[in-house]
Parts: sequence; C-alpha cells; structure tokens
Amino acid sequence: MDAGKKVKAFFDYYGGFEAIIIEHTVFMNSPKTAADLALVQGAILGSAGQSGTKIIGKVSPITWQNYLGNKKLTKDEQLAIRAKNPGKSVSWYKSYERNLRKERTMRLIDVIYDRKIADNDVADACISCAQIARGVMGR
Repeated sequence: MDAGKKVKAFFDYYGGFEAIIIEHTVFMNSPKTAADLALVQGAILGSAGQSGTKIIGKVSPITWQNYLGNKKLTKDEQLAIRAKNPGKSVSWYKSYERNLRKERTMRLIDVIYDRKIADNDVADACISCAQIARGVMGR
C-alpha cells in the first residue's frame, strides 16, 4: 500500500499523465524478482488509474531496443564471444550478451543525447521516455 500511495503522490504532483508505458516483463530466472516487479507494476497501474491516466500500454524490451538499432546479437557475434571466452556456462554467455546490449544502450544515450549515464537501468528509462515522447513506443 505504501508504494501505491507514493506513486499516486508522484502522479498527482505532476498533474497526472494521459498515458504511461510499462516495459513488459520477460522471463526471469528469479521468481522473487518476477514477484517484486509484479508488485511494483501493480502499484504503478493502480495509482495511474486513480490519477486519471487513460492509456496504459506495454512494450517488450526487444521492441524498443530493435527500434534503436540495438538488436539481438547475431549468431556470428555470439560465436565470437564464445571463442574469446571458451569453457563458460550457458548462463555466463547469456549474462555477458545481456550486459553487452546494456552497454550499447548507455552508448546510445551518450551519442544521441550527449549524456553520460553509468547505470544501465537509468539509460533504459531515458531511452524509453524519449521514444515515448516522440510517439514511437506504446502503440
């Protein structure tokens, strides 16, 4: 309940929002993380509805990443990673690939908006907000 009150206060402070877009939750290895995200999204959606938000949409991470040119790694890129780092586990390679893509997003912020962002989650949020503002995502 506390999270919902805080989010509603945020929406009210800024006069509400006509629309919000939430990044669609994809498969995760951690049930706790999935449950925590569900609770946070529930607080956001409930508060948005109470604050008069009319449009609530979702976008998958790969959709907005592809739009920006940060596409999934090619088979050749994956093979090159495995050649440079032999003998690692499948989960290690997946984590490495995910981190490479997050670094790409942070570089995009630097190139497109001339801003240095050191946190990949903040970079994701910045890119998402910019794309929403341009009307690219959430439709």
